Amino acid sequence: MRIVIDTNLFCEDYFLRGANFRLLFDGLKSLPASLYIPEVIVDEVVNRYSEDLAEAIAKDKDHRSQVGRLLADSTQAASLSVNFNVEVENYRTHLETRLKTHGAIMAYPEISHKRVVARDLARRKPSKRDGSGYRDYLIWENVKSLLLWGTERVILITNNPKDFGEGPHVDPELQKDLTNPDHLKLFRSLREFNETFVLPRLTMLDGVKAAIQADPSKIGLMNWLGENLLDVVRDAGDLECLIAGFPSGAGSVRPVELVAFHDLKVNDVRELESGEKLLDLNVGAEIDFSIDIDWDDYLNHQEVRDWAGEASEEFAFSFSRHVAFVIIEIELTVDLEVPRVTSHELLSIDGGYGSFQFK
Repeated sequence: MRIVIDTNLFCEDYFLRGANFRLLFDGLKSLPASLYIPEVIVDEVVNRYSEDLAEAIAKDKDHRSQVGRLLADSTQAASLSVNFNVEVENYRTHLETRLKTHGAIMAYPEISHKRVVARDLARRKPSKRDGSGYRDYLIWENVKSLLLWGTERVILITNNPKDFGEGPHVDPELQKDLTNPDHLKLFRSLREFNETFVLPRLTMLDGVKAAIQADPSKIGLMNWLGENLLDVVRDAGDLECLIAGFPSGAGSVRPVELVAFHDLKVNDVRELESGEKLLDLNVGAEIDFSIDIDWDDYLNHQEVRDWAGEASEEFAFSFSRHVAFVIIEIELTVDLEVPRVTSHELLSIDGGYGSFQFK
């Protein structure tokens, strides 16, 4: 099996530390499978990393400047010391090393500019009317080349349905380029791929599951949840709809404090090839959220007015705190010998106004 992973999935976990990547890498040998990552994807990921790092540094500088103005000794808010160029170069080295450990980096396809332009002018996917899609076409050429030799299946994992298709097959227009389209399958996430190919091969450990459920503190699970659960929720992104029922783009909802967590349920425990254990668990949590709205939010959205109540006069900004109960499903890899949690992946959050699935 030959696996191609698209840019967007690497950008969700730049250093490939999450449970989804760890599970994939752990299962490659037993599948068996190898990664074949186009060089254009590596370049895209490194570029996105550099952009995100630059943006984060700029935001940090602005925040520290604001803090400095509020302190008697402004030097306490000294700027973050980061050598941007060194960090980007180190990241490229790290990424390329990890990928080559599990497969190969595919060189840019040798195709003529005339061929690229002809496809672009014909508006054939993944080309678009606005002229974009050049890099996606190069990726597609790399994917096609994997189908030209050998009989192994090729897997494309991408969350880019607009250009490549919804899955399990690529877009019908792209299938026209293939002589053996059934040999190519598309998955929308690492989780979806792992559930199909990797998880069924792992040994289920019902005895370990029962032991952890009976006393999760023995493996440090309760301490880990207390120290990390708030960050797990914070990293989930937009929570406005889930916690306050606001439509997309309205208001701002941020987790501030983990008040309590309870109702821990271990759903599943499996053994990885490495010997680490893969835990799937649910936990209920009471979290104190900061909920911010402005006057435009209030005027434009009935959901915000329902939340805030009747306003007697116009306001520029309104801030409130709200403790909400959520149920979190999370996947952990755990080294029971130490013991310690080695990675985590958020699977879902259920709140008062609905649920988010991250699988």
